[in-house]
Amino acid sequence: METPDGTDAVALGIETRDEDGCLQVVLTGELDLAGRTPLLAHVAGEDLEGRDVRLDLRALEFMDSTGCRAL
Repeated sequence: METPDGTDAVALGIETRDEDGCLQVVLTGELDLAGRTPLLAHVAGEDLEGRDVRLDLRALEFMDSTGCRAL
């Protein structure tokens, strides 16, 4: 996918896994306006009752203020 300025857009990758009762959410790519809704929908589908959530943002290449607010 290309952005209006001709560069390639990087999609948001979302992976979740259970580690010792903690939900680990690993994000890759870009977390911006386009990634906000998929992230919120993905996490909303998880059973978070009594669970800690750990975010792994090490592979995130870009995050704007919309992404910060989603977190």
